[in-house]
Amino acid sequence: MYEDLHFYLDLNWEHYVSNPSTYLKQIYQLVQFAYLHKATVFYNQSQVDDFNKNCTDLDTNFIQSNGNLLSLILDDAIVKNTHSFFFDVNFAQENTFLTPLKNIAISSITPHPKLSLISLYEKEETKTILNVRSNFEFEKIQINSCGEIKSLIEWIIANIPKRKFNLSAKHGENGAGHWKGESPLLCSFIDAQNFLDNAIPDFNKSAKQLYNFDDRHKTFIEFYYEGDNPQRQWHGFHIKKEEWENRIPKSIRNYFKNKLK
Repeated sequence: MYEDLHFYLDLNWEHYVSNPSTYLKQIYQLVQFAYLHKATVFYNQSQVDDFNKNCTDLDTNFIQSNGNLLSLILDDAIVKNTHSFFFDVNFAQENTFLTPLKNIAISSITPHPKLSLISLYEKEETKTILNVRSNFEFEKIQINSCGEIKSLIEWIIANIPKRKFNLSAKHGENGAGHWKGESPLLCSFIDAQNFLDNAIPDFNKSAKQLYNFDDRHKTFIEFYYEGDNPQRQWHGFHIKKEEWENRIPKSIRNYFKNKLK
C-alpha cells in the first residue's frame, strides 16, 4: 500500500540560509509529492528548533512567508525524536570500515523496508547503513536519498502498487469511440497504462491529476484519479495543443520543456 512508504525529512538550516528563495519551495514540492502518494513523512523536532533558531526571516504572519511554508511542510508530518547511532558501511573486504553518521534526520530513522530520506544536500543514492544499539545489537538498513522530483518519482514508482488504468467509454481508444465533445484517448489501452506508470502531478498543488507527454502524438495525456476505492483506478485522455496553456499546469510544461521544442 501507499502508506507503506516512509520518508524522513532532512531540514538543513545552513542550506536554507545559502539559498532562502528556493530551498523551502523545493522541499515543499517533494513533500507534497510524497503526500499525494499517501506516504508517511517524519521529521525531527531538533532540526526544526535549529531551523527556527538560526533563520531570522521565518515570519508566519502572511501566507507567502517562508515561515508559513515551513508550517505547511510539517503540517501532516509526524515528529520522530528517537536517536540511534548509525554508521555508513564502507565495504572493502578485510579493509571494511564504518563511518559515523551525524545527520540528525538519519539518527531518527526507524528500520522499515521502504524508507527514503528527502534531502537537498545528501548524495542521491541507495546505501547500506548500520543501526548499532550495543556491542551485540545491530541492524542493517538500506536507505535511499532523494533531492529532486525525478529521483523521488523513480523511487516511489519502484515501491508502490502499480497504478491501474481504466479505459473509459467517454474517451474511447486510439482516437475513436469517444463521446461527442469529449477529449479522445489517442493511444491504446496498453500505451496509456505505460504512460500512467510514469505520470507526474502538478508540483504546485495536491490535485488528483497526473500528466505525461506522448512523444508519438506530440501532446500531453492527462489522468484523473477515480477515488479512494479498492481498485485505485485512473482514466485518461489527450489534450489538444491549443488547450495546453489553459489545461496543462505551467510546472508540467516546464518539466517536459525539452520535449516541446
